Amino acid sequence: MSTLKGPNGIAVRVTDRGELRTTSISRLLIQDLNGMGKLFSSQLTETPTGAGDYFMYFKNIGLNDVVLDRFFVSSTVITDISLDVVTGIPPSGTTPTVVNLNLGSSRVPEIIALHDPSLTGLIGIGTIRTIKISEADTDFEVVFNTAIIIPQGKSIALKRLGASGSISLNATVGELN
Repeated sequence: MSTLKGPNGIAVRVTDRGELRTTSISRLLIQDLNGMGKLFSSQLTETPTGAGDYFMYFKNIGLNDVVLDRFFVSSTVITDISLDVVTGIPPSGTTPTVVNLNLGSSRVPEIIALHDPSLTGLIGIGTIRTIKISEADTDFEVVFNTAIIIPQGKSIALKRLGASGSISLNATVGELN
């Protein structure tokens, strides 16, 4: 019979019923990703030109999946915003500043992120969620209970469905192993 030992040489405890007794620490996925330097945040403000215009584009160009589990959004007016799966690449746009939330890490995400008042060259494949901004100048937290996993080569984009005014966005994404 062999004995299972941990890295510190301590043997594993076994109950009378043959069950392993362990102690563990649970952390949220985003806490774990941040500890590895794989959690990033970006903020932007954009004034979409018109209803139906995409104003934010995000594409995973890395080998690892990227996860989006929540973001904050506000608008200067009451409006609806659509989060869509898209194909295509906008020919132009502004690259937002992306910050690693682990200040000790120099890692950068392998993504393309662009914003512009009217991003062109995108074709919507389907809507993931419609976000209703029911009060002007108020931050709304958009939470995806199961998170959105964006594999290599896939893209999402945000578009305003109605009204006018500026939209502010703060999104956090993580790179999965």
